[in-house]
Amino acid sequence: FIVIHQQNSGIAVARNVGQAAATGEWIGFVDSDDWIEQDYVEKLLPYMDQEYELIFFQYDERSVKYTKAYRSTKDIQILDRKSLELLEQDSIDTGIGNRMPLLKSYRGQVWTKIYKKDFLDKYSLSAKPKLRRSQDVMFSLEVYHYAVKGIMIPELLYHYRIKDNYIS
Repeated sequence: FIVIHQQNSGIAVARNVGQAAATGEWIGFVDSDDWIEQDYVEKLLPYMDQEYELIFFQYDERSVKYTKAYRSTKDIQILDRKSLELLEQDSIDTGIGNRMPLLKSYRGQVWTKIYKKDFLDKYSLSAKPKLRRSQDVMFSLEVYHYAVKGIMIPELLYHYRIKDNYIS
């Protein structure tokens, strides 16, 4: 893990600075108010040496009032180019697109998956700081557009914190 301290310039700039500084083979994003399981890397490690460009994992939402787990699979699911194209289309057709129900809750978030660094570098994929909204969605759309192979694993590894009257 790398920790970088900088002046607050927004989440897109922070992600890009982290991505540029990364020296490992894989990149994952964790928002400042969320947390990951202690065995996050250990659970992902068996899939990292395979030919995937991204690895999806399960997550939950937590607030003062509730916890809701998003578990789209109990089994490992391989995502081929066609599946990723459908996911890209569903992300564009938000609200009406449901060609990939397995991944409906994973369309726009950058933190529900990890990314192969050379894949991101090859296609110059990064966050768009000039966008005021939907930065995660735009990044995800580009990833789905170029990715050829991904995998969804059944492990719940990420905890997304929801605060009242606050967008995390």
